[in-house]
Parts: sequence; C-alpha cells; structure tokens
Amino acid sequence: MFEKTATDVAITDKEKMVDLPAVTAHPQEAPAPKISTQTLLQTVSSMAQQPNIDVERVEHFLLLAERLQMREYESEFYVSLGRVQAGMKRISTDSSNPQTRSQYASYAAIDRVLRPLYSAEGFSITFDTEEAPHAECVRITARLSRGYFSHSYHVDMPADGKGAKGGDVMTKTHAFGSAMRYGMRYLVTMIFDIVIDKDDDGNAAGATGKPAVKMPQPKVSPIPITENQARDLEILLQDRGVNVSKFLIAIQSVVGFIPVTLENIPTVAYDTVVKIVLKKPVKEK
Repeated sequence: MFEKTATDVAITDKEKMVDLPAVTAHPQEAPAPKISTQTLLQTVSSMAQQPNIDVERVEHFLLLAERLQMREYESEFYVSLGRVQAGMKRISTDSSNPQTRSQYASYAAIDRVLRPLYSAEGFSITFDTEEAPHAECVRITARLSRGYFSHSYHVDMPADGKGAKGGDVMTKTHAFGSAMRYGMRYLVTMIFDIVIDKDDDGNAAGATGKPAVKMPQPKVSPIPITENQARDLEILLQDRGVNVSKFLIAIQSVVGFIPVTLENIPTVAYDTVVKIVLKKPVKEK
C-alpha cells in the first residue's frame, strides 16, 4: 500500500475543498562556510568607506576578527607542538645524583635533542622565577611562544639546601641555582612530553614506601667523571671552605693516585668522594 500525497487526495462532494501546499523536495543544505579573519577585515574595510559609518558596528567586527585570529594562532600553536612531540625520541641519562644514587638526563642533554626540533617549528622558550606559595620554595616559570600566541607553565621547587636525609648540604645561593636547573629540566620534559630512559632523579618524589630501585653501579673503569660532576663537586667543596688541592691529596687512598684536577677523578670513585665531602659541615657565610 502506498501512502497518499497531497496531490493524490480525492475531494468528495461532502468534503470542503482545502488548498494543500505542494510538497517539494529540498536538497540537503550545505554547511555554512567558515568565516576567515581576512573576510572580516575586508568587511570592515568596506564599512569604513561608507559615508554614514557605524563606528560601533566596525569596532564589533574588529573585535571579532581579533578573536578569530587569536584562535587561529592558538590552533597552529598546538598543531606545531604536536609535531615536535611526535618527533621526539627517548633521551638517555648522562648524569647521576650521588645523594640518591640515581641517574638522570641533564638539561644540556635534553636541549641538544630538543632545541633543533622546536626551533624548526618556530617556537621559543623563556624561563623566569616567581614567588612560590610555600616557604623555602621557588616557582620556576616557562613561556613557550610561537608567533603571536604563547602559553605559560610553572613548577614549584624546594630551595632549602636540604639533602635527602634532611641535613644541610649546600648554601642558599647554591640551593636556588640547583632549584633553577631542576625546574627548567622538569618543565621542558613535561611541556614536550619527553621520555627519559632510567630517570629516577630524587628516587620518586611522593614515594610509595617501596625502596628505590638502585641503578647498576659502574665497574672499575679509567673513565673520568663528567664536567657536570666535577662542577657539582667543586661547588660542594666551596660551600664547605675546603681547599681543592689539599682535598685531591687527601683522597689518594680512595682514588689510588693523586688526581691533578677534579676532572681526573675516576667515575668509579665519584660516589665515595662525594660522601667524604658531604660529611664536612657547610661553612656559614
């Protein structure tokens, strides 16, 4: 059985004739075209040439164009950020934390891989500090910019100079610098979703009560400590007022020889040497 349409209805003598609207098929409406910033600006330009210009209407369209332009900048920002993250590879650890016996990737190691990628996409990143809401902490901020759009990030880092066991291990100045380095490293790692192999620097902040997994210690090797390790060791000695030359002579029994400089200390003896330094009290300034 077929359904009756308006044109198929039979009119009888007893029925009052009624004019029924003709049923016509309408093609599916196409989606409204997207309004671009350029289109809005052209509209504003045409309105500005009219003799009786409506200032409020022009300002409304200008504001709308500005918002639309910023939305386009934001979209390009995150699309480009996604490409940088997609191009990132895992970064291997190149430094160690003697206090927690853990390994991590230094900011320099991360930057060597990351900077070419984000620079190619037009990004720039700047760091700064702000007052943190907690005592003896510093807020490290990062502003990632691309063109006219930018996004800010921050992380609060402790700067109390305390070690893993709660004792003083560095001066306030050194603690501030250390917080800066750690904060910058953590920020770029989070912003660009960087994966670090074997990174447990600090042995898991927010510990679960389980013992930290110890990284395998290097076997006896003639390889000297890294430049970063030598610099950290020098700072620890300076904080305690220890003469570097006398210290190098004092660790002869540990190293097996008298190192000419801190850089000559073998990697295998680094942890032991650091323990010796940390036993000395920090010199008050």
